[in-house]
Amino acid sequence: MAMIRSGVFSISRTQLARAASEQYLRRMWPIFAAFPVFGIGAMLYGQTPLLRAIGILAIAWPMSIPARVAIASWGKAKRLMRPTWVSLDERVLYFHDDQGGGMKLPLDQVRRIDKREPYYFFETRGFNFALVPIEAFEEPARRAFERAIRA
Repeated sequence: MAMIRSGVFSISRTQLARAASEQYLRRMWPIFAAFPVFGIGAMLYGQTPLLRAIGILAIAWPMSIPARVAIASWGKAKRLMRPTWVSLDERVLYFHDDQGGGMKLPLDQVRRIDKREPYYFFETRGFNFALVPIEAFEEPARRAFERAIRA
């Protein structure tokens, strides 16, 4: 397989937090639905102030996801905020930055690959992730990239 290379891109902290939050919600939506339902029940039927307080926290918990994702992805966001490009060679996705650094992601460590506008979303074991903008690839390279990551 010939090396496939993207154009240069950068992803802001806000874009990263939003994309990660959306993916997290898509994958774990039953949990996010259950917490507020429990919270409402605890608020309405709780016999003690402690149980009602836990109900309030259960209702508020899903709203904390974007902040928690932003904190958890701080290092990744700093790396992707710089001009970055990716290359795919021999089933390994390499992230390169303008300062000579980077990251290596073997595709055999990827649990799931989603293509959701405007990103390719690589979910690894342990629910870590990497994002690559779809528009970072010109059309011929995009088709080759998609064939290679699905193989």
